[in-house]
Amino acid sequence: MISPIATITAVLGLLASATIAAPNAAPAAEPGTTLNVRDRWLGNIDMNAACEFQYGGGTKAYTIGNGCNDWRCDGDRGINVNVYCYNHFGSDAWATCGGGTVWDWQCHGP
Repeated sequence: MISPIATITAVLGLLASATIAAPNAAPAAEPGTTLNVRDRWLGNIDMNAACEFQYGGGTKAYTIGNGCNDWRCDGDRGINVNVYCYNHFGSDAWATCGGGTVWDWQCHGP
């Protein structure tokens, strides 16, 4: 039997990852993702730069709360943080939000 806490955590993770992803884009890594020992930090994510890349120059990022998936671009559009990491650090980079707040998004790679 699955514990109620595990069920709630899984459901919240699915809802949260769907919230930040742009439509028809790969979902962002789930908040609290555990990194493998071999994974290395590549850099933090500049959410304004991510919005500008996805939606054009002048598009700004803003938050609607303090959780990992509370970032939006102008017009209440989602941010695909994996695309940001891919474009800045290469095709083997991905996004994680290990600390659980809007300020904890980072790019990692092997």
